[in-house]
Amino acid sequence: TLQILFLLLLFSLPAPCRTITSSYSYHEQTSEEGKDFSWDLQEEGGQVVITATGNGESFVNVCTPDGATLSWTMQLGEETDIRGTRTGETISLQGRLHGEMITRRLSIDSRPWFQPLSFSLRSLIQQGENQKSFWTIRSDTLEPVAMEATLLGIEAVEISGQTVEAWRVEIRQDGFFAALWSASYWFRTSDNVFVQYRGAHGIPGTPETCVTLCTADPIDHSPGRLGTLP
Repeated sequence: TLQILFLLLLFSLPAPCRTITSSYSYHEQTSEEGKDFSWDLQEEGGQVVITATGNGESFVNVCTPDGATLSWTMQLGEETDIRGTRTGETISLQGRLHGEMITRRLSIDSRPWFQPLSFSLRSLIQQGENQKSFWTIRSDTLEPVAMEATLLGIEAVEISGQTVEAWRVEIRQDGFFAALWSASYWFRTSDNVFVQYRGAHGIPGTPETCVTLCTADPIDHSPGRLGTLP
């Protein structure tokens, strides 16, 4: 699956130092198969760390505040544990894939690397952009894919029995294959929280996968006050 990632927010504030932490839970459904994920976000020292865990899988992303991925770790059970880091126009991967050690160097260009799309795509909204081209890595093949994101506008989305307004961002593969596949992410207009994803993860005819925020409000784990997402 596309790693569809979710929230724990931690701010480091000037003296007196205070930490703000929140958590969101999401449910992924494909046909009759469903599973739950937690999505955590931690912001500190000028970087953002997004951690998604569930169903024996873990994804950890270190990003800049505007969504560009600096490093990515994917752990799937005991047989797959991959770490990727970007240097210039190269993403270096190393670790275990299905129990075998691998080392790969992926050539990209100057476009940003967006791995946790549930966080990174918010940059279109925050920066007032209608379109953005970026790279992402397929978690099943570990191949880099050039993508195009388009901000389509505001739509009504139902979350936990509540109707909320959300920005819709559509993604397609850049170039010739753009017409063959698309998926959409929705971000709540009030705070840019990721609330829903819809897309098929396979050839035409593959059942649609839907990821939905389980609760309309964050769970507060904070020793101080609750913050809002940037």
